[in-house]
Amino acid sequence: MEAKGKFEATKAERDKVASQKRACVDRPERKDVWKLTSTVAEDDSAVSIDFSPKGGPQNLVGRAEKDADGRMAIVFPDGNRWYKVPKGTAERRPKELKTLNTDD
Repeated sequence: MEAKGKFEATKAERDKVASQKRACVDRPERKDVWKLTSTVAEDDSAVSIDFSPKGGPQNLVGRAEKDADGRMAIVFPDGNRWYKVPKGTAERRPKELKTLNTDD
């Protein structure tokens, strides 16, 4: 790959990361909403998630684990942990998606 191609690939990756960081901070708009499909094990010990719509792996398995504080999390092979947020994150939903609002 020539230098220009490497630069363009690096710039694209940087822009993708910057976009993902913004997505975690700003309230999304309806056009930014996406969904993933998953399968949960019968005993709730694991979940298999298809991240391919976002450019990730098709069958990423996360395991249910308790952390040192006793909180349950989905733990992925890279060490990333997803915790359940009590009462959800209504402030992270697009305002125009009224069906997702909750009084909880």
